[in-house]
Amino acid sequence: MSNSYVLGIAVGIAFGIMLVAFIFSYLKKKGKDICEYDERQKLAQLKGWKAAFIAAVCFDIINAAVVEARGPWSGMMVMAICSLYVGVGAYAAVCIVKDAYTPLHRRAGRYILLLLALALVNIAIGALNCQSTGLIKNGMLTMSWVNFFAAALLIGIDAVYAIDVLVKRRRAGGLEREEYVGAYEKP
Repeated sequence: MSNSYVLGIAVGIAFGIMLVAFIFSYLKKKGKDICEYDERQKLAQLKGWKAAFIAAVCFDIINAAVVEARGPWSGMMVMAICSLYVGVGAYAAVCIVKDAYTPLHRRAGRYILLLLALALVNIAIGALNCQSTGLIKNGMLTMSWVNFFAAALLIGIDAVYAIDVLVKRRRAGGLEREEYVGAYEKP
């Protein structure tokens, strides 16, 4: 990997951190609390961090065994990013199932659409990267795969989110029907 590529990654990360910090400071000045989580959600997020750590460590152990047995399947950076993605996916799944992924009183629809849009952007960027670097070089996956892995992660999180919303709506609808039927039964 060239120095300019690494420098570009570092500048991108630094810019992203500065942008997020600016948005948070702006909203704090306006008096809006965008991260309003209750105690139950914070405890569920801790369980999500635990699941993320365990998932990432398990991926690293399995990856090390595969590399030892068959040789590297990609560069070290791609393997490290995949480990990060596995951890993020585990965290998101646990938090979504335990209703701790989004702040209180926020609807899931906007987040589902945002994740889907980000997945489509990653697919487009991955396709553009494939034209310049290709998918496989010297028998190993190239950095072009990182965007496809990110898209798969986002689509997976989106699927968990959508299934969770549907299950909770079905449960809520079932409870309402039971209460309605129970209200008109003779004791």
